[in-house]
Amino acid sequence: CSDLFPLLAPASMVVDCTTNEPATVLKLAEKARSAQLRYVEAPLTGGKQQASEAMLGAIVGCDADDFILASELLKPCCAQIERLGGVGMGATTKLISNFLALGTATLVVEAMKAAHKLGVDWEKFYSLASKGSGHSMSLDRIAPKAIAGSHDGYVFTIGNTVKDMEYISALLDDHPDAGAIARLFLRIYKDAENVGMQDAFLSNRLKPD
Repeated sequence: CSDLFPLLAPASMVVDCTTNEPATVLKLAEKARSAQLRYVEAPLTGGKQQASEAMLGAIVGCDADDFILASELLKPCCAQIERLGGVGMGATTKLISNFLALGTATLVVEAMKAAHKLGVDWEKFYSLASKGSGHSMSLDRIAPKAIAGSHDGYVFTIGNTVKDMEYISALLDDHPDAGAIARLFLRIYKDAENVGMQDAFLSNRLKPD
């Protein structure tokens, strides 16, 4: 991203939609200022389907004066655009959001793996769980496809999960309970990466051994 800064006209706006660490976006913002550019971080929520339907969410960190223009630039692909504060708050909020999303998906996978090993019928389990407090979008993405014999319901790779969990673990290092959970999730996905699953989807961990 910063390699492009010298090629841009002064006062141009850079809208960075990468999921990144807060420290990194702060460095990029400083480089942008040095190049007389306006820098906005806007990591996105949602996946391929939301992108195709222009239903992504943008978690924006920027100067208040830059938010109106940044919103106009993001509107063609985003249904919800929220400014969380200055540069750095977008990355922080996105990582917490991913902690919740990836954590929920991980619990769905582990619950279904346990159910299978304990002889619990997946279809009946899903029907019951989807009517209780364990219901989630992750459950709806993962369970029906797994029941049908496919394990590609959660379209996010294990390699990307490792990257995000490394960022999340660092962010939550001073938060004992949340940090411990993040480190556990990171270990699970590093183990999967180490056996060659880095390009597989998170939900592929449901495949029989």
